[in-house]
Amino acid sequence: MNCLETQKRIRQFLDRTLPEDEWKAFLEHMNTCAECREELDLYCAIDYALKDDDQILHQEHFDEIEETDNLLRGMNRRLRIQAGIRHAQTILFAAVLIVAVLFALLRAGVVSFPQHWQDHPFVSILNGFGVTEQETEESTDTAEENQE
Repeated sequence: MNCLETQKRIRQFLDRTLPEDEWKAFLEHMNTCAECREELDLYCAIDYALKDDDQILHQEHFDEIEETDNLLRGMNRRLRIQAGIRHAQTILFAAVLIVAVLFALLRAGVVSFPQHWQDHPFVSILNGFGVTEQETEESTDTAEENQE
């Protein structure tokens, strides 16, 4: 999102009508652009000044500006958490996929564990699922016979 687009959305942000799918781009731009951040602060100050009967900024207006800053920080925190969750889900999916492929290759007899791994608990678990060294050897022998 560029400065022009961001500044057009400041009013929506302050009115809390900015669509949720635009928050991330808006906040990312606000975090990196001092000029737009100043524009947001100016909008906040003007809004609060116009709400006041005597047109003078009081401490409560600055408190409301601080509240807006806190809202921005909260939204940024949520976006970082969501990004972290998506990253963790991607890593988990990749790990599950790798284990599934390894299991399928072991089951099909394409690969087998080295002899010195046979006592490992993980290999024992796989043997419980029917992936055994004997099956692996048999499927290798069958594959060799089919090639001949």
